[in-house]
Amino acid sequence: NSDMITQGAYVDLFENKLRNYFKSKYSLVVSNGTAALHLAMLSLNLSSKDTVVTSPLSFLASANCVEYVGAKVDFCDIDKTTIDKDIILGLYIAVLTDTGSFRHSNTTEMSHKIAVDAINLELDIAKIYQKIYESSSVSRIKLLGNVIQNLNFDCNGQLAWFAINEDMVKEVNGSNQDFDGFADFFRSIKGVEVSMMLYDLKGKVRLSFRSKGKYKVSEIAKKMGGGGHPFAAAALVEGEFSQVKSNVLNMLSTYINKYDENNIS
Repeated sequence: NSDMITQGAYVDLFENKLRNYFKSKYSLVVSNGTAALHLAMLSLNLSSKDTVVTSPLSFLASANCVEYVGAKVDFCDIDKTTIDKDIILGLYIAVLTDTGSFRHSNTTEMSHKIAVDAINLELDIAKIYQKIYESSSVSRIKLLGNVIQNLNFDCNGQLAWFAINEDMVKEVNGSNQDFDGFADFFRSIKGVEVSMMLYDLKGKVRLSFRSKGKYKVSEIAKKMGGGGHPFAAAALVEGEFSQVKSNVLNMLSTYINKYDENNIS
């Protein structure tokens, strides 16, 4: 167990073994199925003139990866008369959560079409949203309040970061699920472009990065031994908290300042 989320020596070793086994010149391991599908679509040089036929019995990424490259999606084996409330409920919740309530860059025309179908089948959209996003526990709110009191800002307010440890969670009788989404929450502050969470695991630090889209936080996550999407990434770093914090803040500040210097209008 290397404790690595992505990248690292074991990934390099695995890629080498793949090349040898398939007698291939290249091999590339990615962090998730969505990234793999996206790369497959890019390798085919698809355009708006192309149509990809796929199954509807799959995760949303199967369709989104086609739309990412500008091609059209054609679902096979669809009988609309068999789509009932239970089926559309599952589809709608998957779309709602995967797109961040239709806010993230992976929101497509297909995402909204599914939402329209859900409304046409008379799903209670407001009730679904409340169950998912408006059912916070008391411990979560208490923890959020404590974190807000110690929220930090750097890079002229473009970077917001905060630290959490096990004692803070125990103090509110909470769980590790209670701080899920905190990085997204602080990213929503006006003027903040990047938010970062540092979770002290005593000898290891879990880092979570979120970006509004100006800065690719995955580049920092990779340098820390992690990875992820350009605007949502993570890493698990061995070391004392103070040293890891100093290193990652220095990397982030350097990256943001250098980016701004090179992109002065």
